Amino acid sequence: MDEPVFDFKKMKRLTNKDRLLSLVFKDLMSRKGFKDEREVYQIIFNGYVLNDSIMEEEYMNC
Repeated sequence: MDEPVFDFKKMKRLTNKDRLLSLVFKDLMSRKGFKDEREVYQIIFNGYVLNDSIMEEEYMNC
């Protein structure tokens, strides 16, 4: 399987589906330094999806 590549729409769908990612997203968006949704989804993708085989599979299925 190829390594996942960040896709804003896929990441948004996965975050809406996954309770932990949704909580992380809301937490990051509530902080002053983060106002750009795309940046926050990219951070979550790098920190929670990459190198986690289960999350990578979920992401690829979105």
